[in-house]
Amino acid sequence: MVLTLQKEYIEDYPGKSVISSMNFIKNKYNIDFDTDEKINQFKILEEQYLLKNSVELKGLIQLLKYLNIHYYKTIVCNFQW
Repeated sequence: MVLTLQKEYIEDYPGKSVISSMNFIKNKYNIDFDTDEKINQFKILEEQYLLKNSVELKGLIQLLKYLNIHYYKTIVCNFQW
């Protein structure tokens, strides 16, 4: 059985590290697969999803200013692979 990462997995990504998620899937479903290959596949699908569904930076900055003015606490994170 070959594990294929689906669009739904990226939309419902649990917020854990990719390696933790892959190990969870391997153990839960007793599936043997190459973790590095699946991480690369995940990165490709994630990039495609973000290109299609992400917020423009201009809109994000306006939203953060609005939230700040109205005393909403926010945390912004940026990461690269």
